[in-house]
Amino acid sequence: MGDAGAEIDLQDGKEEVTLGGNPLGPYDLVANDRGWSLRKAGTPTVIKGVGFDYTRLDQNSSGAWFRYVDPMITKLGANTIRLYGIPWTDGGAGTPGSPAYQAQDVSKMLEFAAKNRMQVLVGVFVDGSATADRVTQFVNLVQADPNFGSVFGWCVGYEVPSSSFAQVDQLTKTIKGLMTPPANVRPVMTALPAVSSGFVATINSAMPSLDMIGINTFYGSFDAKHSGGGYLNTQAATLKSGGWKKPWVITEYYSYEIQSPDMPYQVLNGGNKYMLELNSTLNAQNYAKSYSKYIVSVAAKQAGSIGGFMLNYGPPHNSKLVASWLQPLAYTGAFTPFVNPPWNKGADSYLRFAATDAIATLYGGSF
Repeated sequence: MGDAGAEIDLQDGKEEVTLGGNPLGPYDLVANDRGWSLRKAGTPTVIKGVGFDYTRLDQNSSGAWFRYVDPMITKLGANTIRLYGIPWTDGGAGTPGSPAYQAQDVSKMLEFAAKNRMQVLVGVFVDGSATADRVTQFVNLVQADPNFGSVFGWCVGYEVPSSSFAQVDQLTKTIKGLMTPPANVRPVMTALPAVSSGFVATINSAMPSLDMIGINTFYGSFDAKHSGGGYLNTQAATLKSGGWKKPWVITEYYSYEIQSPDMPYQVLNGGNKYMLELNSTLNAQNYAKSYSKYIVSVAAKQAGSIGGFMLNYGPPHNSKLVASWLQPLAYTGAFTPFVNPPWNKGADSYLRFAATDAIATLYGGSF
């Protein structure tokens, strides 16, 4: 079990300490004057995360979803993998969406994480298909996994509407009720779009059982001409002014649809214009500056940030240049939605993003 204590600095004559979630688990959340920390066995860790979105949307096609990219994650220096899950069905391990089927995917990710000293945020999909029974089956299977020690938390729901907040809260309570013995205790969160200060009260009242929240927010530190629409560079202050008292993590962070001077519109797919993500030097610099200034800075930590999941390029339906974190390169072949493109060792079919090196530098890895 983790240590429920916290570091204390009395140079200013006082120290306020807050324990978040359940301090008896191997992962706990602690705040002092320097801000919030996620701790593993008492050791603070900052999330340097990557996202595996839509992991099994190729379930009706041959091949595993971008299975060839796993080794790149550890080279990048990332320490956390985020999952969201897919809608639920009933059935056995061969039925797409069943608890057993989704647990198999998570098990493979946990095995990879354990081998590479990483941790996993496990996704619990929330819509009309998410029943307490299905979620219970899934959680029990994951908790019984031999590599369950690599799970650092549960993400219940992905950008669900406010009408589903009561369902998220109830499923959160269901999961917490299954966390026995204390070694199974983990923080539970949900992932939301950028949060306004006025919406904080709604989150607090509708989902009080959450230990933290994940926030999908974009646009950060560009040049003066292309300053973006706010969001990431104002999120910490917005949460603080709205009265949010718990920790948060940036669950999606990228510079989608912001044009920079050296990244003109790309005309693809029948004349549609796209501003492709992270294929310019300025976008790479934006990633690095924004992570440093708005996610892991002292001000962000004091406002509740415990890190972020970056290089989320999104699923391959945005443009002909298929892009996903799972492969920090762009596929230049024919556009086909939600189909695993051929890898062939990357020969002549992929472009490498400048942002890959920028993030590797921040995360402590290299390509």
